[in-house]
Amino acid sequence: MGHVRTGFLPRTAQWNAIIKQLSLFGGDVNVIPTIADGTLSAIKKTYEVMPFDESVIKAIFYLANLAFSAKQMDQIAYLNSQGYIVPESVQKIR
Repeated sequence: MGHVRTGFLPRTAQWNAIIKQLSLFGGDVNVIPTIADGTLSAIKKTYEVMPFDESVIKAIFYLANLAFSAKQMDQIAYLNSQGYIVPESVQKIR
């Protein structure tokens, strides 16, 4: 149907069950609410643990720092002072 899948689904029992339900779907509209409820429940669980996921915390910290750096007189110097290495190829674009 033209859908391009980006990202991944976790390989948990809950997501595996949803995938199985989708693969077995035969057109019965009465099954759709069950699949939708399972999907929403799985998504909710994913979002509940996000605030404690170190990769999410680091990504948000980086984005906030990057936005703040744009307001500095010398963005590259600020980023370098924060431990981010700005490649020379990017510095030449300025």
